[in-house]
Amino acid sequence: MRITIDASSLSYPKRTGIGRCLESILPFLAARAAGRDEIILVSGRPIVNATAQALLSQGLITARTARVPSLYAWQQAGMAWQVKQASPDVHYAPDGLLPIGFTGKSVGVINDILWKRLPDTLPWHIRLVFALRQRASLRQLTIPLTLSDFTRRELLRAYGPMAARVRPTALCAVDADRFRPATAADAPALADFRRRHGLEGGYVLAVGNLMPHKNLAVALRALARLNRQGGAPARRLAIVGHGDSAAVTARLPPDADPATVTCLGYLSDEDVGLAYRGAEAFVFPSRYEGFGLPILEAMASGVPVAYADAASLPEAAGCAGIPFPADDDAALADILGRLAVDNALRERQIALGVERAAEFTWEACADSVYDVLHEASGCAPLRLPKVSIVTPSFNQAGFLTQTLESV
Repeated sequence: MRITIDASSLSYPKRTGIGRCLESILPFLAARAAGRDEIILVSGRPIVNATAQALLSQGLITARTARVPSLYAWQQAGMAWQVKQASPDVHYAPDGLLPIGFTGKSVGVINDILWKRLPDTLPWHIRLVFALRQRASLRQLTIPLTLSDFTRRELLRAYGPMAARVRPTALCAVDADRFRPATAADAPALADFRRRHGLEGGYVLAVGNLMPHKNLAVALRALARLNRQGGAPARRLAIVGHGDSAAVTARLPPDADPATVTCLGYLSDEDVGLAYRGAEAFVFPSRYEGFGLPILEAMASGVPVAYADAASLPEAAGCAGIPFPADDDAALADILGRLAVDNALRERQIALGVERAAEFTWEACADSVYDVLHEASGCAPLRLPKVSIVTPSFNQAGFLTQTLESV
């Protein structure tokens, strides 16, 4: 089987969520394809992602790249030609968008309909591409996938019965080497991280930016409310992914101390892991996500999690996080205050989180994608199909052994 993959997200040094997911499953896909199938990355710019480059240098995958000024122009105009030249049995679209003129078998991941629900969040040209291509791609995809039941419901509301084919599939996980609880051996690296970023006094961590749906303002208000109560050193909020301190300060309540907020910006992989492991708690206040991967990353790092009870976040957290109404800074402040003083609560939430995060692995995600690619391609399946047999119970299953042997 020959597989092409839209690797646009691997052509930029700063990865989006889509890029991180693709990067994480790619080694496992390459391992499953070895000796059987061919994987070809297509993109409008050269691949710069280190994981993909390593696989390319080992000859486990190949790439066909172009050099165009606009990602979206290539994706909708040039990619169809590159894919056609590769003659794949199936094409994989991590963002769920197929190019104009594409023909053939395909699998795509429709991550969300943010462009439709919160249009002011995205630039006009991105909204235009999704407005023109998401519905058409959904109709054309051989097998459409999504990250959560929430997104499937969103698609059904937006597109009606044509979205009934969408399959919610576990496609997010955490790297257990990068995201793990802190140990004594981490002490020097954590001390150095805190020193470099001025976080010696401890901090609550958040991940995101100032886009409206990320809802960081509720975390800023909650920390300010908590600090007004006094009785303890002022708590600090550290934000990964946003580097404009002035823009964040402008959203603080008037009586809040700007020194209690640190914008860490875009960190290296090593520092991201340290940021999680060193945090006292993690806050994810987003109003709209297709899944909510940072919740799992924090849980795997042994950090208690408070998350907005919105969109897909309850699906990501399971019973391991503490929810709060998305705009209720008082409720969030109460959660953070309790986590700071109630050791039993804190330890319980940490244990639940570690257990929850362990349920998700990138290897299992890659298995799901690979099986669906085989199914969509029409090629012979890699594994025999699973068979379910329902049989009535007689005499308290007294004849169960004979029944199984007869099957």
